[in-house]
Amino acid sequence: MESLEFLQQIILTIISGVLALLGGVAIWYLRTRGQCILAMKNKIDKIDKRSWRIGKAMIIVLREIDKQTQLRHNIDPELEDLAREIMNETPDDIK
Repeated sequence: MESLEFLQQIILTIISGVLALLGGVAIWYLRTRGQCILAMKNKIDKIDKRSWRIGKAMIIVLREIDKQTQLRHNIDPELEDLAREIMNETPDDIK
């Protein structure tokens, strides 16, 4: 009878160790995935800002081309300054 209780304690100890190990592995995996997702989010934010700036620059260029077409090819020297000003803005500045 005593050996049966001893065996149960050994099995319980082994099961507890395995569960603790599995819990540690699960926490490690979730932290690793979280860091990976955070890094991807940062990269996506940078790409989003770049695409926003490019889109804004395209709108300005097209608007200026339309103005120049209406003015019969008179060149506007402020175009370059206007494009630089818009490229320095961020999407957060507009919101």
